[in-house]
Amino acid sequence: MAIDRSRLHYTCIFLHVSFRAIRQSVDEGPGGDGSPCWLDTGLISMLLGEMHRCRSEAASRADLCRALDGAISHVGLLLLQCPGGLDRGQCRQHLDAIIIPLGHAARLAMPQRPVRGHWHGSARRLFRRLGLG
Repeated sequence: MAIDRSRLHYTCIFLHVSFRAIRQSVDEGPGGDGSPCWLDTGLISMLLGEMHRCRSEAASRADLCRALDGAISHVGLLLLQCPGGLDRGQCRQHLDAIIIPLGHAARLAMPQRPVRGHWHGSARRLFRRLGLG
């Protein structure tokens, strides 16, 4: 069971970091808030599939499911309007609405017993850097 929780935890971190990177690319793109936002819907769809897989693995954890459901819902809303249907400001709002519950899910999915060894220390440093720990 600890291995499954650990995998679930790291999947949530992967999803959180991925959406943060997408948001950063929106921030750094040319044009202002009123310019169209062109996201890679293939990438967003792939991440949504991973979110659904993660959600099904977390079926026994209601709190984690709620966080993932919130993120999944906002990804669906984002995909309904992509590509080109949103300006950058609206796109950032959707991405923030995805990132926040994914960060919460990453915290909720933490294994109960810490994994020992080299990777544990590295993961802890990463969490602190991302503001999750």
